[in-house]
Amino acid sequence: MMSMFRKRIGPSRRGVCRPRDRRAFTLIELLVVIAILALLVSILLPSLTRAKELAQVAICMSNLKGISFGHTMYGQDNNDILVPVHYGPSADRLYWFEALEPYMGTTDKLHATSTQMVAKSMTCPTWIGLKNSTTWAGTYADAIGIGMNRRPLLIWDTPTHYINGSDYFIDTLTIPPTSNLYKVHYSDVPYPSQRLINGDAKNDACSPYPGTPTFFMREWEYPPSKPDGTYWGGDPIRHVEASRANYLFFDWHVETLVPARASEAFNVH
Repeated sequence: MMSMFRKRIGPSRRGVCRPRDRRAFTLIELLVVIAILALLVSILLPSLTRAKELAQVAICMSNLKGISFGHTMYGQDNNDILVPVHYGPSADRLYWFEALEPYMGTTDKLHATSTQMVAKSMTCPTWIGLKNSTTWAGTYADAIGIGMNRRPLLIWDTPTHYINGSDYFIDTLTIPPTSNLYKVHYSDVPYPSQRLINGDAKNDACSPYPGTPTFFMREWEYPPSKPDGTYWGGDPIRHVEASRANYLFFDWHVETLVPARASEAFNVH
């Protein structure tokens, strides 16, 4: 009786599955895809490069703003005396960024030389000395890529004549400066909203060149001297397609300026 209820098993009624026809890409189709990808890259790459440049501008400006806080606290601790560009004899010279560093809360360091380091947050990220640190023959003072105005009281009273053009260096390691030394107070500086205090430079100091008021950094005046076409120590005009530089002013605002506008920040009258 069991066999009467046993289900007969036979071949399936479904048809045999046949694989779909498949064909490979032709050479022309591959070339079209490659051409489209190359076109997209060529369109996007300039935008990505510019975005990277703008990001580096923002980092540099942020670092300059941080330096302004260092100046503020240094002045509060030292009777408003402006930090010298550098101080002490050449063999034991110290620099403005070393005097400000304790106020910056900086722990991130970069090698400036084999034995010296600088705070990363006090540097310009696009400067050649940082990018080519293994081959660039710079010094500790050049390692930061940001300079300080070495003539903070300078005023041009005519297009070819200036007053108060003394360099603000100090020949002793005493900080703050003591008696019988050239001292400048932050509050002494004229036109604080128009005069720069720090900015992109090739070393620890930046200054106008007497007799040529249209230029304010000496390295601008000469043709590029390095094999890669840059100025010695790095061109200070290095942001936004090498057309601008970043500067901190004595009223503590930061700007990105073209050379002509930056020159005005020194040639105040």
